[in-house]
Amino acid sequence: MNRDAQVIVEQRGHALTTALRALAHSGATPALVHCASGKDRTGLVVALALALAGVDRAAIVADYAASERHLPAAHLDAIVARWPARANAAALIRLSPPAALERIFRHIDDRHGSVAGYARAHGLTAEDLTQLNRSLSAP
Repeated sequence: MNRDAQVIVEQRGHALTTALRALAHSGATPALVHCASGKDRTGLVVALALALAGVDRAAIVADYAASERHLPAAHLDAIVARWPARANAAALIRLSPPAALERIFRHIDDRHGSVAGYARAHGLTAEDLTQLNRSLSAP
């Protein structure tokens, strides 16, 4: 996650909670969440959903870091080719450093007390949180 992820957390909280609400009430298990490389927008939605479901943060961070090892090189090369003006695009697309997600969690905790506090501040209701937990815990 790069600096763009922090901007997403700060400026697009309602969009993130809209995605979380959709996961909570979709009735689909499993659900698919995706974007270009699956690390910033998708990574945030998945990390927040897992945190709200009570998954250990270390496990969430490890899962995020695994993205770096599992994204196909050809896919990443195609994404980087679309952003030639960004000198650091290749690194931003290819890397999933654990410290980046840990930094996002600290930022959320510092500003909102918890991921649940962040989600509530951006419109997720107690019912949404309960349903999200139920949906993610379903067998």
